[in-house]
Amino acid sequence: ALNPGRHGPNQEPVKTPDHENTFFRDTPRVAITPMGDELRISGTLEISGMDDKIQKHKVQSILEAVPKFYPKANLKPADRTWFGYRPLTPDGLPYIGRWEVQSPIIVATGHAMMGTSLAPATGRMVRDIVMHRYVKGYSQMLKASRFA
Repeated sequence: ALNPGRHGPNQEPVKTPDHENTFFRDTPRVAITPMGDELRISGTLEISGMDDKIQKHKVQSILEAVPKFYPKANLKPADRTWFGYRPLTPDGLPYIGRWEVQSPIIVATGHAMMGTSLAPATGRMVRDIVMHRYVKGYSQMLKASRFA
């Protein structure tokens, strides 16, 4: 079982001169990521199914939080607000492994919002699977067929 989770809303990057780090705030849930001389402003992960409606009150809440951390940010209404779907598993752990025991298909998905953070470890696991190395610990816990 792989379910869609909606990550967003996200604003187009905004220009700002004074940023260095990514911030994740608890209330309201906001992620602010430096991208060159711009900021990517993002919201939460919602378990929404395939709902494609952008909730304007959530966008407004995110925009109101940014000046608390970046007072010099030049915020204005975005030309485009967007979201993306993230693959979610029932237990929150990704699927990493062969589709079936002797299958040539290797699966590495279901990382939700942690795909970039977990990419190095996932890459090593996939390498070990391709090289037929058994690594104790993750094989059973992350196997792709665990909810089949």
